[in-house]
Amino acid sequence: MRPGLSPVRLLGVGNLGNGSRGALASQRAAIAREQLRHCHWCAHRCGVDRLAGQRGPCHAGPVGRIFSAQIEVGDESDLCPVFAVAFSGCDLRCDFCNTGRESWDASAGSVPEGIEREALLSRIGRAWESGAVRSLMILGGEPTIHLSSALELVAALPDGLPVVWKTNAHGTSVSNALLDGVFDSWVADLKFGNDDCARRIARVEGYCSTVQGNL
Repeated sequence: MRPGLSPVRLLGVGNLGNGSRGALASQRAAIAREQLRHCHWCAHRCGVDRLAGQRGPCHAGPVGRIFSAQIEVGDESDLCPVFAVAFSGCDLRCDFCNTGRESWDASAGSVPEGIEREALLSRIGRAWESGAVRSLMILGGEPTIHLSSALELVAALPDGLPVVWKTNAHGTSVSNALLDGVFDSWVADLKFGNDDCARRIARVEGYCSTVQGNL
């Protein structure tokens, strides 16, 4: 029997009603792919055309790469054990980042395609069905910069598997609209308590107002 998932009062809770999460995620992924032509997913709002090879502050391309996919127990107790899928690349440059090499390098890891993608989905499915995990978490780096790829992955997951979005909350209304209703729980990984620290340590402006607005 799978362990029960306790209610988590974090950043937000998705509400799918009677719809299919997979279908909703697939629809949102298609919209997200078009938005890659003028990217405004993170608060940098750089507007680059990632499909044409342009790169913004995150240096991410059109397809998300995964540098880690494994069972973890170090997050919120209501969610763990969790199958964590980590996308490489991030829109922040926090000097204290404990996964800095992968988090700052959007080319780290690999793109799960074909057999590799099926193997990943099989691992996730086995972990869930056997009761080895209580949820699946999508994180980074920062997954917001890879919305289309993340939503495509969610679209292929079993509808009954609780899915968590772990973010630095440095997104925009554009990215939030794509994510709304898809995830069971959101975890906001806040980095700074004031703009001066954010500017000095992560080289980003207006951090607090952005994050507070997204909460």
